[in-house]
Amino acid sequence: MMRSPLFLAVAVLLAAHGPLLARHVTHRVTPANITEQPFSFTVKVKAVGEVREFEVVVKAKAGRSAPVPSATGEVIVARSGKTAAAHPPVHRVQSNGVQTYTFRLSPSDLARARFTFTETPKAGRTPFPSPGDDWVFDLSEFATDPRE
Repeated sequence: MMRSPLFLAVAVLLAAHGPLLARHVTHRVTPANITEQPFSFTVKVKAVGEVREFEVVVKAKAGRSAPVPSATGEVIVARSGKTAAAHPPVHRVQSNGVQTYTFRLSPSDLARARFTFTETPKAGRTPFPSPGDDWVFDLSEFATDPRE
């Protein structure tokens, strides 16, 4: 009999604060499925000397909302042997609902690099932001030889 009040309390908590307890979803973005995503993603790569410069543009698709202003983009180069993981700098420009992320990678880092776009809506009255969703790009899949 003691379980009923506890079960009821958990059910009320979940109903009232469901968005706060929402699950975090990761979406893998590839050249083959990039057009199927809820945002319009564009990935451009160009050679700048020996490095590759990436530009990732995120904007709304027709009839959909633009990415939230609190969205972020991050590059992580995975650890290799004794070399620690790296976080190359990412420059972000936001204008009229369009977010543009630019960064550079060396050829040796390319195979281990991932770009992650995270849309985490943040509201001033919410003590803990929604975990949001991640869109993860394996950058080696988008980097073709610019001389081709």
